[in-house]
Amino acid sequence: MPLDSEPGSSENSLNSLNSFAVLLELQGHDTSLTQLHYRRSHLPEHGELAAAQATIDKTLNDVSAQRAMFDRLSAQMASIETQVHELDAKIENLNAQLFGSAATSPSELQALEANIVSVKKRRSELEDTELSLLDESEPSAAAVHAADAQVAALKERQEELRIAIEAEQKAVDTQAGQRVAERAACAALIPESTLKLYEQIRVSNKGVGAAGLQHGNCMACHLKLPAVELDRIRHLTVNDLVRCDECGVILVR
Repeated sequence: MPLDSEPGSSENSLNSLNSFAVLLELQGHDTSLTQLHYRRSHLPEHGELAAAQATIDKTLNDVSAQRAMFDRLSAQMASIETQVHELDAKIENLNAQLFGSAATSPSELQALEANIVSVKKRRSELEDTELSLLDESEPSAAAVHAADAQVAALKERQEELRIAIEAEQKAVDTQAGQRVAERAACAALIPESTLKLYEQIRVSNKGVGAAGLQHGNCMACHLKLPAVELDRIRHLTVNDLVRCDECGVILVR
């Protein structure tokens, strides 16, 4: 059975031929808005931004073991540096005692000299350990520094992408705002009952509520209407609302 009402129905007819044209224009605005919303959420920069973050996460994960080793060795070297500075201060203090007026007896001088030798020996041992740790840390340090440089470059690129995304989204929002205003003007010219039907159809038909009827074909589902239905439509007035039997959209003739 055809989906349109009887000819001349007040509830399911448009007021004038112009209303049909406006209905199709309204569909154009709705289609454009759908495309703009899709474009806004599927900018190519979004994909590159996500890929950059995935690379950052992988890079940081891959270098985590080397970073842990580098941090451990760095902490050990920092501790040794502190000890060396303390020993330097101790040596300076012992030298002051050795060459100062406080040192009087030979035994005291010998004890100070022995102490200085012992402290210097300990200092030398610590320096050797520090050099060994430095050599051990070089591979980890190189891996960490390379990873940090890569991550820094990726984060810089991410910031560029965010700026580009924001600019593009603002441009899309401006276009969408214009479309919304134009759509509102179109909707105001369409009878309320027809507009309500159009919106209901759109919800269940992937956003399409109206389409042209060209050469016997519904331009929404692109199927040709049966000859009997086309003949019936030809006998309707221009104000009668017609729907596609296949997809249910309002057909604009």
